[in-house]
Amino acid sequence: MGRESVIAASELFFKELNFNRIELHINVDNESSKKLALSTGFNYECTREAFSYEDGKWTDFLNYYKNRVYKEDIPASSFSGKEALIPVEKNK
Repeated sequence: MGRESVIAASELFFKELNFNRIELHINVDNESSKKLALSTGFNYECTREAFSYEDGKWTDFLNYYKNRVYKEDIPASSFSGKEALIPVEKNK
């Protein structure tokens, strides 16, 4: 359910709301969210030290991102079997 939700939300953000980039900020201890981010096409970018104050201490967070992908920029053979790839038409 989580994977399908992330894919659906990404599609909404890119296709309907015209976002160019989505970022996820994930607590370093949240292993399931890290796996979910990678399995839905997000890329690890960096670790943000002392990013959030939780339970009386500053905690590090990992930053994952996904940029908009345009159909014209990717060979047609790349589309098969890649659910996380959300190609959109360029605005003309």
